[in-house]
Amino acid sequence: MRFLHLSDLHLGKKLRDFDLSKDHEHALDEALSLAVSEKLDAIVIAGDIYDTAAPSAQSMALLDRFLAKVEASGIPLLMINGNHDSPEKLHYLSGLARRHGIYIETNLQGAFKPVTIAGVDFFLLPFVNYRVANDALGLETSSLEEAVKEIIGKMDLSSSRKKVLVAHQSVLPESGKLTGSGTETQPTMSGEDHAIGGSDVLSCSLFDPFDYVALGHIHKAMAVSPKIRYPGAILKFDRQEANYKKTFTIVDINENGVSIEERPFSPLHDVVILKGKLDDLLEGKDHRDDYAFFVLEDTVYQNEPMARLRGCYPLASGLEYPNIKTASGARRYEDVQKIDRAELFASFYKDITSSELTPFQKDLVKEMLAKSKEEE
Repeated sequence: MRFLHLSDLHLGKKLRDFDLSKDHEHALDEALSLAVSEKLDAIVIAGDIYDTAAPSAQSMALLDRFLAKVEASGIPLLMINGNHDSPEKLHYLSGLARRHGIYIETNLQGAFKPVTIAGVDFFLLPFVNYRVANDALGLETSSLEEAVKEIIGKMDLSSSRKKVLVAHQSVLPESGKLTGSGTETQPTMSGEDHAIGGSDVLSCSLFDPFDYVALGHIHKAMAVSPKIRYPGAILKFDRQEANYKKTFTIVDINENGVSIEERPFSPLHDVVILKGKLDDLLEGKDHRDDYAFFVLEDTVYQNEPMARLRGCYPLASGLEYPNIKTASGARRYEDVQKIDRAELFASFYKDITSSELTPFQKDLVKEMLAKSKEEE
């Protein structure tokens, strides 16, 4: 059987000030189109459906439209909640959805019995920490590793069918290193409170009973092992994800084992980092329709750079000046305290405008500073 493995939709998330709902809808439509054209047997979404536990009406409507399209396609869909999701928000229609081939699991007890599709057993394990597992299942574990081991031990793994686990957790290989496309050494994760290498990272050996483990939680496409994989978030969500390679992951499970196909995906708008001097960037022709972060190589501050950039790049999302400190010379706090305030302002004005204050302006600054000192 062949299925599409997705994760980390983060519906409702913004990229700085920009609404990503159209980007999300485009990506989901592309994913479903691929599933239909390839005649896939299922679609799997491994958690973080929403970006927040209290999703907006717009985000919920977007998911509803997507699920309606999936139901009309006749392709079964399997989905769990991630750490960003409210289980209650996803669970409330799960009974009705199941009758239409959409399997939404948010309860740990639901992980014990598989959903069987095209001769493959899918075990749906919602995001969990050991305290939640202890409360929900009456366990007495003291770590996530222990809790997940207990949960897997309660799963009905007795059949001879191929087995897939869907989970939203941090998993590292025995080597302690993840492999994947791109240049980043530290992949972005779906929660700031979950650090790779921390106590809530699971060993891949826990998942030996499964033929494939469909993970979510890390935003970069990565392989933990040949049979354990993160497909990466469906979109790029910030500057640090600009170099992530975005693809759709198709999993093929057959009598010979598991094989992975990565299909290229063109987002509605990419996330890019553009470097250069402001005037040169304003003349550039590429990436005008992308979410662009700018690294300005000018040695002095430019006049209203973001406003000017947005005139050419409507989705300009941020900028920085890495050379300013080097060019103007970093001053220690103690040294700055010794400088006359009028002189300090004149230096600042020159950095910003590349011009000297006129004698009239210098007198005006001194007058204003003197008045300010009197009011102190």
